[in-house]
Formats: sequence, structure tokens, C-alpha cells
Amino acid sequence: MKKVLNTAIIGFGFSGETFFAPFVDSNPNFNLSKIYTTDPVRVAKVKSLYPSVEIVDNTDNIMNDPAVDLILVGTPNTSHVTLTKQALLAGKHVLVEKPFTVTADEADELIALAKKQDKILSVHHNRRFDSGHNTVKEVIASGKLGRLVEYEVHYDRFRREL
Repeated sequence: MKKVLNTAIIGFGFSGETFFAPFVDSNPNFNLSKIYTTDPVRVAKVKSLYPSVEIVDNTDNIMNDPAVDLILVGTPNTSHVTLTKQALLAGKHVLVEKPFTVTADEADELIALAKKQDKILSVHHNRRFDSGHNTVKEVIASGKLGRLVEYEVHYDRFRREL
């Protein structure tokens, strides 16, 4: 029997609202237990979308909760290292929004800490399960294109300038 992971989200901006919360909420292997946000508009949004989730205004309420197994960090990238380090030291598994860190040295430090704490640390990348990405993987694996030397891909979207 698999354990359901009690999951908390730090940051309910674009990533938290669009990628993290819907996946966690819809997957029976996760229990969305807490969301950290202090923005009144975001608090109202969480209450309307996830009425049973506890909204906290201090990350310590997540870090110090022994029931929380996994923390998803969806904050500005300059706070990723501090929050991830705190979470790992608190004994939590962590998924961090990209970019993971600002420098390679910071990334190395967090990876070493995760290993020392025996916790899973990963970086969120929402495109890897798209059908387009999977088709490219299949074509490359088939060898029909020969030996690839370079591959470039873009994810572009229309943004109307106001």
C-alpha cells in the first residue's frame, strides 16, 4: 500500500496555481494540505479552488509540520535556495520550480544536502510529458534521423502587449 504524501505549496503564483496545485489535488497519491501565500487576491483564489486546504502566512507553519512530507517551492528564484535548504533540513522532500538556483554552486550545495538528508530533491519541468516532447523522443530513439548533432526547441505563445 502506497503512502499518500501530504504536500504543501510555498507560493501560489503562476506555477503554484497552474501547475502544482491542480496536479497535487487531482492525484490520489498526494494530499494537498497547506499553501503559503500572503497576497489577499491569491488567498481568496485558494479558498475558492481548494476550500479544505489550510492557508498559511508563514513558511515555518509548513517547515515545522511533521505531517508534511513534500514541499513544492514556487517562489521567485532568488528564494529557492533558502526555502529548499530549510525544507531539506526539516526532513521534507522538495520539488523546486525552475530555475532551480541562480548558480551552479548553489545547486551542488542543495543536491549534496538532499543526499545527506536522504530526501528526494527535484526540479519541476512541466513540458516533459507533453505529446510533442514524447514524439520527439520516439523519433530520436528510432534512429530515423541519424546521429543528431544539435536540437533546438521553442515553446512560444502569443502575448498581446497592452
